[in-house]
Order: sequence, then C-alpha cells, then structure tokens
Amino acid sequence: MAGKPRLLVIDRESTQGKTSLDRLSESFEVVVARTISKALSLLRDQKFAAVFVDASQLSAVRWVGMMIQAEEILDAISDGVAVVDPDLRIIWANPEFYSLTDPSIHRVGAPFYQALGQAEILGPDLCPFTTAVA
Repeated sequence: MAGKPRLLVIDRESTQGKTSLDRLSESFEVVVARTISKALSLLRDQKFAAVFVDASQLSAVRWVGMMIQAEEILDAISDGVAVVDPDLRIIWANPEFYSLTDPSIHRVGAPFYQALGQAEILGPDLCPFTTAVA
C-alpha cells in the first residue's frame, strides 16, 4: 500500500487545534509550518499533494506571491546575493552567489566565509558584517 499523500499545513497561530490536525492526519502525512518562510522553504525542497491554510490566516499568505516575485528577481540578477542568519550561516542564496562558492561544501547552512573558500577580505575590517550591523 502506498503511503499517505503529504499535506503542508501553514499554521502560524496554532488556530487549527489538535483535533483538526488529528483528523487531517487520518488521510494525510501532515507537515506543519509555523512561518510563511518555512512553508516556502519546504515547498521548494519537498513534494506535497496539497497545502492547507486556515481562512483566518489568508492575509499573511497573500504576501507569498510578492516574496516569490522578489526571489525570482534576485535569482535573475548578475550579482551574487546571500541571506545569512545572525550566526553568518547561509539561509538562502541566488545562483550567481553559488557560482562563487566552493562546490564541495553544502552551501545552505554553511558558514558564509567557509562557503566562499579562500575569500580575500579587502579593506580595514576583518569582518565586514560587523560594520554592517553597527
């Protein structure tokens, strides 16, 4: 017997309640995303039969279209762009940035400078991110 179809549930405010998720899990393999960005990441990396969003949360989901459009623009530009978390680990990058990185390193989740390999920092700052944050 084949496994259950996968259902992505976007539940930012936990409004579904345990009983709703239990009922959905009878027919689906339920994967819950608490943020829109996490949901987009899951949709990019995994396959789902459907996406469920409670009507009370539709206003937040409207922004997804604009986020996808912005990502498509960043994918198309000829400059390398990466988004890093506070620990300077890469959480997203466009294809041009990936062309600058060491292909032997798994880039998403990698420390920024490690992904760049032998990057040379020009200027007085040992870490330009420190100046940017200041």
